Amino acid sequence: MEHGFYFYNMSGPKRSFHVTLAWLGARLSDATIVINGEDYTLALRSGIASPEKLVKLGYGLGVNLQRYNPGIDGQPVRAKLGLAPDLPVVGFAGRLTAEKGCREFVEAAAQVSKVVPQIHFLVIGPSEGETRSKLESLARQLGVNHQLHFLGMRSDLNDLYASMDIFVLPSYREGVGLVLEEAAAMAKPVIATNIRGCNEVVVDGETGILVPPRDSKRLAEATIELLRDETKRRRMGQAARRRAETFFDENQKFSFIEELYAQLLEKKGLR
Repeated sequence: MEHGFYFYNMSGPKRSFHVTLAWLGARLSDATIVINGEDYTLALRSGIASPEKLVKLGYGLGVNLQRYNPGIDGQPVRAKLGLAPDLPVVGFAGRLTAEKGCREFVEAAAQVSKVVPQIHFLVIGPSEGETRSKLESLARQLGVNHQLHFLGMRSDLNDLYASMDIFVLPSYREGVGLVLEEAAAMAKPVIATNIRGCNEVVVDGETGILVPPRDSKRLAEATIELLRDETKRRRMGQAARRRAETFFDENQKFSFIEELYAQLLEKKGLR
């Protein structure tokens, strides 16, 4: 299974090297599973796999819709974080690395706080190298260090999603935005970048808003737009949950893969 081709935004010899690795993996496999439509087209165009051996599993492996459900009360985790029930909260979850758009998230936070002074931001995920310290330094420079809460790795993501009003993922590259599916299952409106892996999960204007990558100004504008319109947030969140129930249920993905394996075994006379 290809979790998003690594060479997607590469060029030159480096791209050729990673295309060759993907081709070799496909040659040694009975089937190659890709997790989004753009990678399916890219695999065919790059000659990585033939249509007969290429399988599209849209939206990745999905999420547990029972664990991630909009019935969870977000107030207990807000209380633990010292956030009042009526404060607007925007969250990010992912590796703290440049390609996840963390710098743009902090820059946008500073812009949003000028319009919505009571806003707070949750930053969830492990740091790669010195990224967290650099982001904290940037937050201090921009005057929003008291409004950004760096929470590190957490096992209670469902509770944290429940505490948010909006979820944001300003990534430069994704195979499929699993955290976007989790937020959608929690009935949260999402702001994400208009890139492969995000724009198949988020329906722009329906379940969230898509913005250009590396654009903190547009990210801030979209955040302010949703913060000012509770009705739109609720409508998008409800649409996101319906989409999750239709397309992101992990049980559907498991059944699909199980059937695929059964077919491959049967072809080899092993079943």
